[in-house]
Amino acid sequence: MTTSTTDRHDVPTWTIGDRLAKAREHAGLTQQAMADAMRIGRRSVVRYEQRTDPPRAVVLAYSKVTGVPVWWIEGRDEPSTGDGGARSTIWDTAPRPSTFPHDHSMLAAA
Repeated sequence: MTTSTTDRHDVPTWTIGDRLAKAREHAGLTQQAMADAMRIGRRSVVRYEQRTDPPRAVVLAYSKVTGVPVWWIEGRDEPSTGDGGARSTIWDTAPRPSTFPHDHSMLAAA
């Protein structure tokens, strides 16, 4: 995490890696538990959480496992859905598996 000075306030600036770690912690997962859910090594989780530019597949995987929306992990504003103010994510209606899928193709580019 870095800080920037805006007027007279120090404002924290979180990298995507910082947000990956926050999402994991918010879900109550250790780095090892996250690695197990994604079926990758713990050192990979550590590296992703230290990066400023993790692969998109990793961001999607973190979102799916933790339930934290992709837009938040990427540091974007919450999207408007045009439904009178209600907000949703692609995961709201999708079933949430207890573990990450066995198909590693999603992380192959990572």
